Amino acid sequence: MDIADLERFMSIVDKRIIPDAEQKLNIVEIDEKSKYFQFRQTEFNVPDNFSIESVIEKVELLEDK
Repeated sequence: MDIADLERFMSIVDKRIIPDAEQKLNIVEIDEKSKYFQFRQTEFNVPDNFSIESVIEKVELLEDK
């Protein structure tokens, strides 16, 4: 390896590195989305008499028409 190869390597690495502030922002955004989806999941109520099989059957009947 010569100096030109090392400089090319350093240039590529510099382009791929995510700055610390941006990384922290990404982590915060992901955390917020995760909390939001967890909240939505707890708020989603499925009726006791819900049957996914009957829904699938109805969809298949509609597809056949």
